[in-house]
Amino acid sequence: MSRAIHVRVNFRRTSNYLAALLLWAAGARADQTVCVDLGQARPYNVFTLGDIRGANSDTEGAMAAGGNVTLQSYSIGAKLAQQQQALTVRGDFNYLYGGIGGFASVLGNFNAQSYGFSNGGSLRPPSAPSPVDFAAAFNDLRKLSDDLGALPDNGETINYWNNYTLRGTDPDRNVFTIDANMIWGLTVDVPSTSVAIVNMRGSWRGLYNFGVWFSRKAPLLYNFPDAQDILVTAIDPYGTVLAPRARLQFYNGALDGQVIAAQWVHGQYDTIGQVNLNPFTCVPMSRPNPCKLTNAAPDPACTGVVYVPGKNDQGVLMYEDLWPRNGDLDFNDEVVTYNDQLLVDATGKTTALRATFNVMAIGAYIHNGLYLHLPVPAGAVSSVVRTTSAGQSEVLQPLAGEAELVLQIAGDTRDLFARQDEYINTDVRFETQQAPAVSLLITFAQPVNLSSGDAPWDVFLAHTEDYAFQIHLPKYGGTPSANAQLFGTYDDRSTAQAHYVNEHGLPFALKLPHLIAWPQEKVEIDELYPSIVNWAASGGANAADWYLATPQGRVFTHGANGTLPPLPILYW
Repeated sequence: MSRAIHVRVNFRRTSNYLAALLLWAAGARADQTVCVDLGQARPYNVFTLGDIRGANSDTEGAMAAGGNVTLQSYSIGAKLAQQQQALTVRGDFNYLYGGIGGFASVLGNFNAQSYGFSNGGSLRPPSAPSPVDFAAAFNDLRKLSDDLGALPDNGETINYWNNYTLRGTDPDRNVFTIDANMIWGLTVDVPSTSVAIVNMRGSWRGLYNFGVWFSRKAPLLYNFPDAQDILVTAIDPYGTVLAPRARLQFYNGALDGQVIAAQWVHGQYDTIGQVNLNPFTCVPMSRPNPCKLTNAAPDPACTGVVYVPGKNDQGVLMYEDLWPRNGDLDFNDEVVTYNDQLLVDATGKTTALRATFNVMAIGAYIHNGLYLHLPVPAGAVSSVVRTTSAGQSEVLQPLAGEAELVLQIAGDTRDLFARQDEYINTDVRFETQQAPAVSLLITFAQPVNLSSGDAPWDVFLAHTEDYAFQIHLPKYGGTPSANAQLFGTYDDRSTAQAHYVNEHGLPFALKLPHLIAWPQEKVEIDELYPSIVNWAASGGANAADWYLATPQGRVFTHGANGTLPPLPILYW
């Protein structure tokens, strides 16, 4: 059964992922064994590089801190076995009211009142060596977090308004990526034999008021490779938090797992979250070959993979299809997302390309085909396979009569939809529709020069009834089959440097590094994004981030009966 990753896009997102690339280390050709081993943090329920501060709670297992620990009305290690290490503190330990269920090692000052030891524990002498090298441990943990964050997703991620469902079928490891500041609920459906790794991207994260539901209980790791601050409140999750660079503020909740963070604090003597004993064990598993694309054998010449605009991101192409007339300039006549995976060899040349497209919206009434033109000879390919997320597959041939490689993504994009309404996902009077994603797997006979900075290259429209009627990005002047006599007619003011632009410098095709909110039918795009006028008039020199603004007008947010916009699909 095919599996797809659906990505719910935040239309108010402000990050630019145009330069986001993932490049695997040279020589990574064979599968490698990977063990999610927490190293020196493995025996500890809570493990920090810096301070721990809190009150009115407990950690059922052991605690270790590379800084100072200040706790009040707090229990440590109550569920440890007899005579285990319960507490390791590199700095000072300030403790008021509580119990320690094992041995304690404190290298700084031991300032404790109204406390006691249990489980055969006691305070070790100051001369006893610390059982933890915190600097070395966190060097290893940061590398582990980065390595896990670089693993490609192999499961299905569905987000309905911050309620996430994660599904995977791999018996060893299922990887998911979430790019969201808010999670209201998390459902995990993976084999009980596997480990689920949830990579949480971004420098700041807030986790509020949510629980975790399992179809089958499995080890779960929340990995925060780049988070600097994490605020957690009123949650009851299962799993281990790996956040080796983050200051974690966790209160009013409980975690069934381990906490690994740079710091764990929440105010002087304020309540801190409860951590229940549920250690994350080392799980051996194999890392998939990065030089293997879906439905293709590994490429022996490949040394790495480059993703554009990013591993789990999609850029967008928006077209006004009444060129050379301005039309209504709503740029929703065709809205298409793109994601490219390039297999590269040791010299940086491309050995294979997987180009994935989602048609998100079709406005007006014209029927268009969608095509990919690459700056390589048509004979440079050894094979092209077109697949859809619906499970269809066919071998493609380059279009005849073109000097360079041109491939048909869809002869009529409306054929991808179950209903061929006049307006598809642009008019609130019609229910929204989901089209299957389309992927072209292109294998080259010999490595070719393709600049990832130009991706997705020349993706253009052509009228279904007249292939010569083409609309391209301004960088491209059309294929040799295009009707060049249309240049300069009506509202077109193309030049040798900028093709398919109007009298105001506005291109009839836009390329952006991520999906943005598109206008409703017959709403001009400058109503939503006023700075596009300055950007167009300056030839792109000014207001280059016009699309990052919060849209000010009538965006398409739902169809009839409240149906939500479609979900782009990345991999299957």
